[in-house]
Amino acid sequence: MGGIWNVSYNVFTLQEMPLKLAARISAVSGTLVKISAGVGSLVAGYSLGFIGAKLTLVTLAVLTLFMLSGSFVCKKEYGKYHEQKASEG
Repeated sequence: MGGIWNVSYNVFTLQEMPLKLAARISAVSGTLVKISAGVGSLVAGYSLGFIGAKLTLVTLAVLTLFMLSGSFVCKKEYGKYHEQKASEG
């Protein structure tokens, strides 16, 4: 799920952040990603114990589809960003 979320998140971040702050924003973002990955793993583990494997799997599948739909919404913008960077470089 993280990879799908990263596409839509990065499209927005790259368009909105000032280039001077890119390294700082990336560092904070990386820290938050690592923390959320740990917390997500803990929540998934507790979900397995409390609600069972089938419901946990269904919940994760629904969340994955939600994140995937977010990346489709941003796909056109992501292409525009790459075209803009290619024309600048």
